[in-house]
Amino acid sequence: IVLAPYAKHVTGRTDRVVNIPLNRLSADSENTRDIFQMKHFLVKIIAVAALPLLLAACTQTVLLNTSFNPAEAAFIRQQGAAIISGQAFLRRNDGVVVYAAGSEVILVPKTIYADERMAAIYSDGGLSNRRGSFENDDPVYQEYTRKTTANGEGRFTFEEVADGQYYVVTSVIWNIGGVMQGGTLMKRV
Repeated sequence: IVLAPYAKHVTGRTDRVVNIPLNRLSADSENTRDIFQMKHFLVKIIAVAALPLLLAACTQTVLLNTSFNPAEAAFIRQQGAAIISGQAFLRRNDGVVVYAAGSEVILVPKTIYADERMAAIYSDGGLSNRRGSFENDDPVYQEYTRKTTANGEGRFTFEEVADGQYYVVTSVIWNIGGVMQGGTLMKRV
């Protein structure tokens, strides 16, 4: 969604509408506060109206080409000496850091099946805001993961992890003006 850099301000008179370039407003402009309130109101209306379209565009059903092989993922059930720990967070455009506080953190063994799933979800890198499902998802796949919950600072730890390669997955989501932002994070370890 691209918004033109103008706010329409309706003055106290019903017969006058003024287009004011937002980049030319100053603190001493008459009705500046009203104009900015109108701008934020318009942005909220547009965001709410566009949300179904955006969600539809982000929703996808993927057909997986590989089958889940429990033997390939079995190492996650073995006790090991490794520790995987970290901190999950995202930095908003305004510089505020949002942590994965209270979010579920999932440790997924790296398998051919997991590789295909991760590629479908995180095709653009380690952050995704896509919603969707897998047409032929194997429910046994979830049984071969480990889960924990991130603390208030987004920190998590998996102890006694067996040797192998893994994916760590969690979500950092916040709400601004009724619009969900952030997404799920993935890191290969």
